[in-house]
Amino acid sequence: MSNSERAQEPLNSVKTPTKRKIVAGQTNPREMTVTLKLLARSEQCQTSLCARQGQLLVIKQASGAALQQLELEAQALNALHDLPGVPRLLTHQHGLLERSYLDGLTLQAVRGDRTLPRRQISYWLQNLRNLLEEIHARGLWHGDVCPANVLIRPDQQVALLDWGGPDWGTPPYRRPELSGPEADRFALRQLCEELLGQSDPGDGPNRPLLIGREQELDLLVRA
Repeated sequence: MSNSERAQEPLNSVKTPTKRKIVAGQTNPREMTVTLKLLARSEQCQTSLCARQGQLLVIKQASGAALQQLELEAQALNALHDLPGVPRLLTHQHGLLERSYLDGLTLQAVRGDRTLPRRQISYWLQNLRNLLEEIHARGLWHGDVCPANVLIRPDQQVALLDWGGPDWGTPPYRRPELSGPEADRFALRQLCEELLGQSDPGDGPNRPLLIGREQELDLLVRA
């Protein structure tokens, strides 16, 4: 599993910023970038939640072997810029990527809550299936569909995080012999089996059950 927005949390959980810095590559040095939270870090890549001029954004800085992953992520985000379930690429240059911040909770954070209606989970997985179909129709695929990379937005729509490169996968949501869109479809089937006990999201509701009830969802997953 690669570095990503693994610790994605609602905005109201972000602590008051304690550090300010100018990020390399800014066109205007007077535009201060405030680092709010470190999301992920390895020897060759660091991902941070930041704010600039009142707007939240995610900044990735990479070196060494992680540079190729950063390039692949930039290409994918650029190609899928009009899909609401994909973060928007803001800036990309050597070793630096800035993208939009997406608020929500990952499927990993909510999947352990046994009080969530089955039909609600079915709706999320249907939404994920639709998003993957749109991505595949453009000749692209994600390559690491897993609970930590599936984000449930406040409007109950689904987004995909971590676009750093295809086909690495996260066990048990991958099979080494599969690649491309088939790898994504296998991961979706695994999620359906795990969360619903069946290989397909099913028909389920045609609208999200918790629209307008975001506070209730937040209480459910944090109980």
